[in-house]
Amino acid sequence: MNKNQKKVPDTWKWVALSDIGIIVTGNTPSTRIKEYYQSDDIPFYKPTDLEQGINTIASKQYLSKYAKDVARLIPSNSVLVTCIGATIGKTGLLIKDGAFNQQINGIIPFINSKYLYYYCKTTQFQKELLSKASSTTIPILNKSKFELIRIPLAPIEEQNRIVEKIEELFSEIDKSIDNLNIAKIKTNNSMFSIYNQVFNKNNFGAEFRIRDLCTINYGKSLIKKERKSGQIPVYGSNGIIGYHNETYIEKSVIIIGRKGSVGELQFSEEKCYPIDTTYYIEEYESFNLKFLFYQLQIKNLRQLSTSTTIPGLNRENIYDLKVVMPTLEEQELAVKYIDEKLNDIQMLKIEIDENINKTKLIYSKILQEAFQGNLVNQINTYTPINNLLENIEKEKNQYLLSQREIIKNRPKIKRMEKEKLSIIQVLEKIKRPITPKQLWEDSMYSDNIEKFYSELKKIQDKIIEEKVEKGSLISLK
Repeated sequence: MNKNQKKVPDTWKWVALSDIGIIVTGNTPSTRIKEYYQSDDIPFYKPTDLEQGINTIASKQYLSKYAKDVARLIPSNSVLVTCIGATIGKTGLLIKDGAFNQQINGIIPFINSKYLYYYCKTTQFQKELLSKASSTTIPILNKSKFELIRIPLAPIEEQNRIVEKIEELFSEIDKSIDNLNIAKIKTNNSMFSIYNQVFNKNNFGAEFRIRDLCTINYGKSLIKKERKSGQIPVYGSNGIIGYHNETYIEKSVIIIGRKGSVGELQFSEEKCYPIDTTYYIEEYESFNLKFLFYQLQIKNLRQLSTSTTIPGLNRENIYDLKVVMPTLEEQELAVKYIDEKLNDIQMLKIEIDENINKTKLIYSKILQEAFQGNLVNQINTYTPINNLLENIEKEKNQYLLSQREIIKNRPKIKRMEKEKLSIIQVLEKIKRPITPKQLWEDSMYSDNIEKFYSELKKIQDKIIEEKVEKGSLISLK
């Protein structure tokens, strides 16, 4: 037995992927042929699409029917496994027929497709996948090595029972994680309850507009290439975005997102560098800065955004906001109370996150037990495993034969061939001024721009080039 192969029940057998399915490596139809990509007829799966896991159906890119004869098509219920790059091992189960690119190996299974999918998600499968990949900078596992990866094959009746049990247990785990996430959301709501409890008390100090309390300053530009290695946190509109060796603000400061993440609030008690996508408010002797920071949390500064395309925040709108300012002593007591409550909430959130991570580990434990034969009881009335393998081989051969017949009898979809027109012929056909770019793309020189301009020079006496606001237009004289 291979050292990577765990002991399995006597009624099971370790077999290669090629023993239980047909392995296909994807490809990418030529992007130069525009009609291959002109409509959304066929999902074209790439590694990022496999994030959908067991319900892989949508793709970010699609192919048209004209690509059908050149793409690698694969039926629904096939398993796709990424075999190149940083996401090697990412796996999806197709819910819809589609095509896929060369970073992926597909398995057309002749066993329970979910049984295969779940095994491909096990730590054992993922480790073997990586161990067989080339040890270069970018890990690559070719088809010939991929199809030799071995899986523990159970009788088909037991495969079905295993899948049913996995999904039952996974459903329970999903519910537990959902409940933990709901609890986490409630802790966030608790924060705002605390703010409201403190700041919405009756007669809690006089009201002031922010313009009467402090100055809202612009952050200072510091692009990434100008930052030098250091310990000073650099703040953008959504928090710390890097570090620098120089300080811009020496004391505590409120940082407000001005562009991008509009209205996001940060509080820094150390030296820092707010950049020009932020505003900042420095310390004042007349009030407690953290008291103002906490109060701004319930003002929903995001609603003050002045643009829909690139969100922006006008500081005049912040200046107009009203805040309460009790005595300095009352401010300090309020800050102390909020700090203590927020610390309790933060500890609770950490505990919830830990419980979520621990719960997620149960997924792997269930799969480990499942593929060692420990998840469901063994029954001796199963079809012998060698009979199953014989049946699979017959089904594979029948499938391949039927595919050859389909390809043989498939009506050929004639690809829309581009007319090979000279520059003069294009202008004669269109009969109106067009841009040099359109003229190039519609001509027989669309794949050779240097040749296009060479030919264009030869016919300068036959064309008119008119300068317009956004470039030029070309037409026949």
